[in-house]
Amino acid sequence: MTHEQETEQRESAETDQEETDNGPGSEAEDEQVPTFAELGLAPEILEAVEEMGFEQPTDVQVEAIPLAMERRDVLVQSRTGTGKTLAFGAPIIQGLIGLEPRTSALVLAPTRELALQVAAECTRIAARTEVGIVAIYGGAAMGPQIDALKRGTQIVVGTPGRVLDHIRRRNLSTSTINTLVLDEGDEMLSMGFLEEIRAIIESLPEDRHTMVFSATIPEEIQRLADRYTRDPVPLYLSEDFIGVREIQHVYYLVTGGDRHGDLLRVLEYEQPETALIFCNTREDTANVAGYLQSNGFAAEGISSDLTQSDRERVMGKMRQGQLKYLVATDIAARGIDLSDLSHVINYTFPESADVYIHRTGRTGRAGKSGIAVSLVSPREIGSFYYLKLIHKIYPEERRLPSADEMATRREAARHAKLMEICGGRDVSEELRSLARRVWSTVDGERLVALALSHVLEEPGEVFAAIEARPQPTPRPAEQRDRSERPPPRRRSERDDKRERRPRRDDRDRDGRHRSGRDRRPPRGRDESGPGRAGGADRPDRADRADRPDRPDRSDGRSDGPRKPVDRKTTRTRRRDSEQGAFTTPDGDVEFWETVDDGGASDDYVRLFMNVGRQQGLGLAELFQLVLDETGIVKDQLEKVQIKSSYSFFNVPGEVADAVIEKLNGKSYAEREVRVERAKKN
Repeated sequence: MTHEQETEQRESAETDQEETDNGPGSEAEDEQVPTFAELGLAPEILEAVEEMGFEQPTDVQVEAIPLAMERRDVLVQSRTGTGKTLAFGAPIIQGLIGLEPRTSALVLAPTRELALQVAAECTRIAARTEVGIVAIYGGAAMGPQIDALKRGTQIVVGTPGRVLDHIRRRNLSTSTINTLVLDEGDEMLSMGFLEEIRAIIESLPEDRHTMVFSATIPEEIQRLADRYTRDPVPLYLSEDFIGVREIQHVYYLVTGGDRHGDLLRVLEYEQPETALIFCNTREDTANVAGYLQSNGFAAEGISSDLTQSDRERVMGKMRQGQLKYLVATDIAARGIDLSDLSHVINYTFPESADVYIHRTGRTGRAGKSGIAVSLVSPREIGSFYYLKLIHKIYPEERRLPSADEMATRREAARHAKLMEICGGRDVSEELRSLARRVWSTVDGERLVALALSHVLEEPGEVFAAIEARPQPTPRPAEQRDRSERPPPRRRSERDDKRERRPRRDDRDRDGRHRSGRDRRPPRGRDESGPGRAGGADRPDRADRADRPDRPDRSDGRSDGPRKPVDRKTTRTRRRDSEQGAFTTPDGDVEFWETVDDGGASDDYVRLFMNVGRQQGLGLAELFQLVLDETGIVKDQLEKVQIKSSYSFFNVPGEVADAVIEKLNGKSYAEREVRVERAKKN
């Protein structure tokens, strides 16, 4: 047993002993947690708190609310998600009930997301009162914020940069502000807002009430509190168990050479319900999100490059359960409020131990359990051990699962799901006899696998197994389908080349081109016939038609005169006889038959749809979309082509209009579906 394991075991034993000492009948249990009413909150506040769903105060609320009601300066260290907004919001709002609508309180937050979140929370607390709250932050228009400040508001919540901007523009008067709150103080300092915070504080009255809340108390925060607060009461509510309580810490040692693949294996093994995946750079954020999407995971990236509307769209999808994984940088994740986050995953380990605390504080919130998973490469070992030294966190080491272990785990999960679906059911002896007969046949294993896919609702595997056919033999270049050839030259290009051809006017009198090149016909060629083809060296086409038969060919083909060939008909017939599934050189996947010019079978209509592989559409997804929305049967869907941004498929003529009507306007991968009859070239 290593020294670290011994230390961890000793600390665990001490914790167990403390729990034993505080067992039934002990003084610790007899000490009851006060209610919100016992904390001295007004009836209007109590009604709002009850509507918000709070039943019992958290530690930070129990400690901070009475001090805030007495207008005592406080320095609070408490983890993210412990109810700090209510701890300072309720006393401030209660003190403003019945007062004139002038700016009396200022709350500074590090990001616009957190400012909006705090403003929304305070608005809910003040729902039964007439206290007004306004949020001002960067990245938004100044006009509406100026109008809101001119109308008069009692609480202003904002980011340091935008608040200082309004103060300097004289849009926000600080002379009446008597309460200041610094929320997530360590985050604001790490983002470089120290100068803005100092400028704002120095513009406020000296007899103000100041409260500082922070997940960690670095030296900069302590110096700030010493300078700008009056005899603050320190409340270290998460000093000893910061980031440990309710959170299970896990790490995987990786080489760093294939971190994308290692992350994929970790996600498949851990099976998180929802996860926030942290990266150190914006490039990693985009790459990881794209990699997860390409492997079928519902994931999106969020970084400082996104606009506010895009951030709100992504966060809305995450809260509605449409996304399972959110990939973000530390700066982009500040202010993100996801109460039901089961996992936090460090794709790259942070260099700062405090950053790790902020990351992992996103899970295990409000008394819920959470798991923090880290991928640690040899280059990150130093930061990892520094974390254990500073914060006494000893994560559990886990080994990356092998491919066989992953396959076994997936098989076990499917077996458990099968037992959950079918475990309590019985079947007739006739079906049992059929099962034995199917299993004993040569194709029995495949048929059973298909049946299991139906039961387990895995349509992708069903269709892939049903429709997968032998790959067609690659055809010679001259026989390839039109989709495999380079696109035809545009008319404008042909016109350009035609314009560049020498005109007859460019020739001088003796037949020499102005460029100096001799454009006269070669010697021995008669120029009298049409097209200069009537000379002795070049027989006329009529003469060639009367030439004697060619000698026998070694390949056995007919040696008679060749007949005119309809090349388009021959090409279509050859292609129609070759069926299967293959990938074209440009990456398009084509199934069954390739179809030229939007052609369709007899009594079938070819339809165009503006969704393709870029939107994650595959064969199974197309079948599911069309069949579920239109109600047609699978056999009525023919000749599917899935391109990069659009698709083609055939349906019977009598249902074509109904299919178009039912699919148009539907949404797939955030794109409005548009279906119409395919246009022939």
